[in-house]
Amino acid sequence: MKSKIILAALMSLFFTQGVGVAEETEAVGEEILFFEMEARQLTIATKHLQSVREAPAIVAVVTGQEIRNMGARDLLDILRRVPGFGVSINHQGRTEFEIRGIKSQDSERMLLLIDGVSVNELVHGGLATAMMQISVDHIKRIEIIRGPGSALHGSNAFSGVVNVVTKRGADMMGVTVSGGRGSFDTDTFSIEAGKRFADLDAAFFLNYRRTDGPRREVPVDFLGNSGMTDFRIERLDTGFKIGYKDLALNTRLIRLDQGPYLGALFAVNDESDLDTWYYFSDLSYRHGLGQNAHVTIRTYVEHAMEDFYWELLPEGSGPFTDGMIGSPSGKELERGVEAQFDYRLMDSHRLTIGAVTERKRLYDTRHIANFDPLTGAPLGATLDITDDGNYIQDKSREIWAVYLQDDWSVTEEVNLVAGVRHDRYSDFGATTNPRVAAVWRSGTWDAKLMYGTAFMAPTFGSLYFINNPTLLGNPDLDPEEMQTYEASIGYVAGETEGRISYFHNDFDQKIQLQLQPSGASQFVNRGGAIVQGVEIEAKHAFGLLGALYGNYTYQKTEDAETHQALADVAAHKGNVGFDLYFLRHFNANVNLFMIGKRPRAPGDPRKDAPGYALLDATVIAKELMKGLELRMSVHNLLDKAYADPLPAVVPGDLPREGRAVMVEASYLF
Repeated sequence: MKSKIILAALMSLFFTQGVGVAEETEAVGEEILFFEMEARQLTIATKHLQSVREAPAIVAVVTGQEIRNMGARDLLDILRRVPGFGVSINHQGRTEFEIRGIKSQDSERMLLLIDGVSVNELVHGGLATAMMQISVDHIKRIEIIRGPGSALHGSNAFSGVVNVVTKRGADMMGVTVSGGRGSFDTDTFSIEAGKRFADLDAAFFLNYRRTDGPRREVPVDFLGNSGMTDFRIERLDTGFKIGYKDLALNTRLIRLDQGPYLGALFAVNDESDLDTWYYFSDLSYRHGLGQNAHVTIRTYVEHAMEDFYWELLPEGSGPFTDGMIGSPSGKELERGVEAQFDYRLMDSHRLTIGAVTERKRLYDTRHIANFDPLTGAPLGATLDITDDGNYIQDKSREIWAVYLQDDWSVTEEVNLVAGVRHDRYSDFGATTNPRVAAVWRSGTWDAKLMYGTAFMAPTFGSLYFINNPTLLGNPDLDPEEMQTYEASIGYVAGETEGRISYFHNDFDQKIQLQLQPSGASQFVNRGGAIVQGVEIEAKHAFGLLGALYGNYTYQKTEDAETHQALADVAAHKGNVGFDLYFLRHFNANVNLFMIGKRPRAPGDPRKDAPGYALLDATVIAKELMKGLELRMSVHNLLDKAYADPLPAVVPGDLPREGRAVMVEASYLF
């Protein structure tokens, strides 16, 4: 049994990214008002800037100031507080995002955008390794859709879309230098500079982070051994934005080196090392054609290189005296062009037409190992087995897509949005995805009714994995499909706001492994799931003193084949917290995150993974000295012992970090 599990996992290793009180009070009020206005604006719901209440989707916006107030270290810290989201870490150290009950190891059913450009990788379709560790210091806001987005954004916009909007020069006030020190020998350094000069806007940032990571004890691993987790991280994230009149250039480079957390085969080891480079550049042009029309053209290129060294089994494991070694590597190159034309037929009616062409290429794949990938037998030395035993084929994919959206304000209170997108892929065919939405707003109340479909294209891995008798690609796969029905009621009056939303997801054509008569497991389209639930969120501000907030998500999941609850997905989760302002000098954020028990997979005899609650707190002192800001954050303040679920091949689960303290200082020149 263990030998089959080892062979099944081998092919999934790769790509697995001095003022008076009155003046002071007025300044604080203006600052809070600015961020409240910013928090209600986003673009990804219709590709046009609009408020949260207007958006024809269930959306959320997290501002850069809110990110800083909460002491967030990465996307996991941020998205865990959003209704409908679940986050965890798996045995390979990859962040798993679950949205409305839809979860997978590689988060391929969530689309991640950086300034509107997709950064999902090719082999597994999920979030590129480097993207999971992007710097949060340079984020202006994060726009979030809970629900389908394929009618505008194509593949991966399946259960949700997250767009990370980075700062421009106009968002900065000069040069800011910051640094910090924290638990697990964590060090950070950051510099950002930006300014707007008439028609020229320029911004630059560089962020470095190094940490030994939490060292948590694993009592029993896959082999019955004990040991410590390894989640050391060294990351450099840098980039710049330049805008001149109608032109804008955005570029970013990320270098990431990290440990495996536990290991690819659930075995504690001390030699695995995961090295990633990621680069993208985006050039866009937006121009007005009279008063009623605009054209936007953007071209982008993304390049990724991953070189993973996996010690699959430690020294002395059976015939592998020096350990079982697998070292896959490869490169990805993606190029694309998108043209969008917007025409306002009248003040209340806007038509959007767009076309996209992309070429995605996986190349220079290599596999170095000291075992035969077909049998698992030792080779006696670590050899380049690319010619006869590579884990995947070098492949390319061409995509053409067109989309149409009609946004019509029928009356001052009612808005209708209808859209459709048609995608054609060179390797599996075509898919068409519509959506319709009605939004009603009257005074303090609003209501939304929505229907949409989404798809997730077969990944390069599910199509082209080779040379493994227990994990085979299938070139005849169809895309995954989902239909979503949503309804939402919102309320905003003075300093109080709230929303309750209902969703129903029908997930079909799920891509998963199925045992074949030959004994091999091959990717097939089989089954799906039904998920329905309710999301409740509320916030009340206490003038200039701060705000109290909370959210709760209930979701009922059912596998289409087994009719059991989906594995590792909690039915209940939520957040409650407050922001407290001490005039303009201090603010504090305290947040309690809670999650219920998580059911096991069919056949797993263990009890459900227990729920837990985590308390985080952050205190910021600013302008005690002109330009200086101090911040202290404590995550898991009560040092709660908790774990993320692992498959039944391991007796226990994956231990997570204890109390983590971080102290930082920044200075604005």
